[in-house]
Amino acid sequence: MFATHLTQLPAPTQQALLLAAVCDTGELGLLPAPYTDPDVWQPAADRGLVQLTGDHVQFRHPLMRSAVYHSAPAERRRAAHRDLAARPQLTPDRQAWHLAAAASGTDEQAATALEATADRALRRSASTEALTAMERAAQLSATPRTRAQRLMRTAYLATYQERAAYVSDLATRIAALTDDPDITFQLTLLRGWAAFARNRPTEAIRILLPAARALAPLDPDTARSALVTAVTAALFSGVPAHRDQVLAATAEFDTGHPDDAVTRLYAQAMCRPHHEPHRQHEELQRLLTTTKPDMRITWLLSGVAAIHDLPDPFHPVPPVLADPDHPDTENAGNRLRVSSLGWLAFHQGRIRAAQTAVTRTADTPPGEEPGLADAQVHSLAGAVLALRGQTQEARRALHDALSVDAHPTGRVNIHARWALGLAAWADQDHEEAYRHLASAFTDDGRPQHYYQSYYCLAALAAAARHTGDAARIAHARTAVDQAVQQLADASSARLTQLLHHAQALLAHPTQDAETHYKYALADPLGEQWPFERACVRTDYGHWLRHANRTQEAREQLGRALAAFERLGARPWVAQIRMP
Repeated sequence: MFATHLTQLPAPTQQALLLAAVCDTGELGLLPAPYTDPDVWQPAADRGLVQLTGDHVQFRHPLMRSAVYHSAPAERRRAAHRDLAARPQLTPDRQAWHLAAAASGTDEQAATALEATADRALRRSASTEALTAMERAAQLSATPRTRAQRLMRTAYLATYQERAAYVSDLATRIAALTDDPDITFQLTLLRGWAAFARNRPTEAIRILLPAARALAPLDPDTARSALVTAVTAALFSGVPAHRDQVLAATAEFDTGHPDDAVTRLYAQAMCRPHHEPHRQHEELQRLLTTTKPDMRITWLLSGVAAIHDLPDPFHPVPPVLADPDHPDTENAGNRLRVSSLGWLAFHQGRIRAAQTAVTRTADTPPGEEPGLADAQVHSLAGAVLALRGQTQEARRALHDALSVDAHPTGRVNIHARWALGLAAWADQDHEEAYRHLASAFTDDGRPQHYYQSYYCLAALAAAARHTGDAARIAHARTAVDQAVQQLADASSARLTQLLHHAQALLAHPTQDAETHYKYALADPLGEQWPFERACVRTDYGHWLRHANRTQEAREQLGRALAAFERLGARPWVAQIRMP
């Protein structure tokens, strides 16, 4: 019926409506000259289809615009898009999309214009827009080679959004288009990245390390990227063999470029953070002063600082987490990266920022199965919920994390176990807390994950002590004693605080627990981790109260209470206030 009404309108009015439907902004000045005349629009206005306001025209209902557009034959729609693409008032991006809509098959002019649109989107970190434009440019490409090249760019953009299934599909499509050796190498890297994103570290490392070696003399930048992804896969897997493989590959990697030093330091820090940490700190400082910090270098060196519990040298408070409404220009949707920043914020006491990270990264990309990024997001969400006392919701999120990273050595697995211990502690279920925290260590007290497990030690000691079970206390003591021996002088201020806290909690009656409490609180840097610091003060306060040193106990418990209140840690506030 609506189409019948349209055919009863004068031909110029019908064409004006189609142009307005195609234009989609209502700006009359963007239309060809004959269609800016109000008289042309009057018949449509009289029938209640549109409303004219100054130099704008607006459809009375979005469905009317859709009906106008789809009732026109395809060739007329394409012609309308061509007319608008020729209007000089349009931005280059809008012209490009109109050219694309005007194409009936391949169209290199439109493809080139859309590729330029993708480049502009990238410069403002609008990665989703860039990906959409690049994929359409590939569809319009005139030759298999140019289509393959543009699909390759599309795939790299998709990696930034962690769309592993989509990347794998694109890799298959690209392989069918060309046997170009350069592109074949790139496909290998894409498949390796997809395995990493799906939390298949063995497969990822098996693919990426040979590719990095082969590419080093041909394409050093891409080779370094492959190596960095393999290193990151080893960090998250926690499997000793993975670390050995990537460290061996890094040791022999040398393209003669200054960025090689950044890659080597990143590999050392991620895989052997407690080996000569002071030398790693010195190398970090050297590279900060001698290396040009593009986005990739910034992220790698920030990662080195984070693994050593040092302040971020570039963004002490990343803008993406400082403001929930920030457009995320630096991270552009990379969920693993933003959730990593969120974990840092959580431990540094910036709980709102951690929640912002969860909010930004909560949704799995369309068509994707949950992967490593999802597991890390769920673990962070669970930690925030547990801290606030929302323990049932926390457990649901954390079990979602464990469903993706079920391997006991996985870094995200350890994060989730720690947060499950947090939730159990909030419910004062010390048996459950011990069970989760003990899983971060083997039965003989060795860390399941060479780095992350150590951050569970103080919580493990507290849970074991509160169960009162001699075997559990002995297991916790063994884990702590081995950690003290392994780390020696290699622990950060944060780890030193945690280790002394654990030693104080597990001290034998003949040992001096207070000395460990004082050591735990001695370094002012420990204040950078306010939740962990407040836990030390809480336990020290209870120890002082038991020793009948009431005034000192009141001071420690008061400072802990103030910190927990700032953090919104309601269960810990309630436990201190209990008579």
